[in-house]
Amino acid sequence: MEEGVGQGIGSVPLARLIPELTDDDVRRIVKAGAAIDAARTDDRAWGWWLGSNTYNFHFCVNERHSGGDEYYLEFEVGRNGADAVLEVEANVNVTCWCAKDHQFDRIVEVGHECQDTAELADVFERTATEAVAWLWDTHDPVRLRTRVGLPSREVS
Repeated sequence: MEEGVGQGIGSVPLARLIPELTDDDVRRIVKAGAAIDAARTDDRAWGWWLGSNTYNFHFCVNERHSGGDEYYLEFEVGRNGADAVLEVEANVNVTCWCAKDHQFDRIVEVGHECQDTAELADVFERTATEAVAWLWDTHDPVRLRTRVGLPSREVS
């Protein structure tokens, strides 16, 4: 298996990971990924791996806040197996303070299965737009929990 990390979407070897991408697909994905990169305030890299009939590229933003709170945004594109569908997933999670500890509670989640690379480029663009909005939104776990009705601190 090959893997790597790099700064910015331009470091992801898209044509090697997904050889069926057209030049236009690559251009659209790179443009949408660049919008994500411009909105990020962290210095974490995009990661990728390539195996037999599987691939993945992703980034995550993990921020620690006071009181043991965490904010975690993840964006991922992948295929797991020759017959598997192309998938684009993104989500925002915060530390769980529920009576039953789930480790993280999901605040928002987007997941799409794509039938071909043109649809992958479409979905990547739409999901990237959502991820940029999440990056510009509050990263305060307490405010995010309140927004969706989750407990703000441990419940006994």
